Amino acid sequence: MTDAATLRVAVGIIAGKWVVPVLTALDNQRPRRQAWIRSRVGPVSPKVLTETLRRMNDTGIITRVLLDDAVGVGYTLTPADESLLDALAVLQGWIDTHRGQLVLPNRPQQIGCRPAQ
Repeated sequence: MTDAATLRVAVGIIAGKWVVPVLTALDNQRPRRQAWIRSRVGPVSPKVLTETLRRMNDTGIITRVLLDDAVGVGYTLTPADESLLDALAVLQGWIDTHRGQLVLPNRPQQIGCRPAQ
């Protein structure tokens, strides 16, 4: 049995529109600057990306670090992110399996679901 309150918190952490794209863009090879992240996640404004990165850092999903050049900051995954990315992969598998049965009211064609009636 799952604890609904705990799951609600977990879903709330990753529910932001740009959280999952940022997580999947970061690769833990090295800290990445905001401009690099933005080039990987799509058409997000610098302001919104800054807010997203701050929230993610505040919740412990990513880490903000000073770069060696002492001029800027970068962002990197935390050790917990490896298991979070694994959990997201399981969720992706569930979506792939049940895509034709899911009904989404907003833009279902984006992931191949049926439109709401």
